[in-house]
Amino acid sequence: MNKLLMTLALAFSLTALPAWAEDKTTAPETAQGDNTKILADKLKADKKLYTAAALDLTDAEAKAFWPLYGEYQAGLDKLNTRLTKLVGEYTDALGNVALTDKEALRLNNAALVLDEDEIKLRKAFAPRLAKALPGIKATRYLQIENKVRLTLKAQLAAQLPLAE
Repeated sequence: MNKLLMTLALAFSLTALPAWAEDKTTAPETAQGDNTKILADKLKADKKLYTAAALDLTDAEAKAFWPLYGEYQAGLDKLNTRLTKLVGEYTDALGNVALTDKEALRLNNAALVLDEDEIKLRKAFAPRLAKALPGIKATRYLQIENKVRLTLKAQLAAQLPLAE
């Protein structure tokens, strides 16, 4: 299970910090929790640096882009918080008792809604990015975000057991 939690931490660090990292009252107090937050902060900064280098923004583009970037990361953070909760519910359901058909369908439906909400977020930001950046740079940024999310979702999926 620690490997699963680390994958989640890495996922969030590359997209946005999870809610617990910003809320000091609920943050893990363990050394592992502290190390995870440090790693998350570093990877989040590295992602921002990579994005900046990949986009090679002019001053005018940067002025328009970075506030959108922050908004998009905040939206991803909300999705990540929901994903953390959903993965926790799934692993709890598998760990405590046999997963029922009703619970399996509920979890699957929640995952579908989460996927739909992620698509809605991308769709909402795509035209805003297109106004702030040339088409190629707007597309490149969305590709970067998509590649990161797909890679991390694949890692997460590889660690989650199949429903039984």
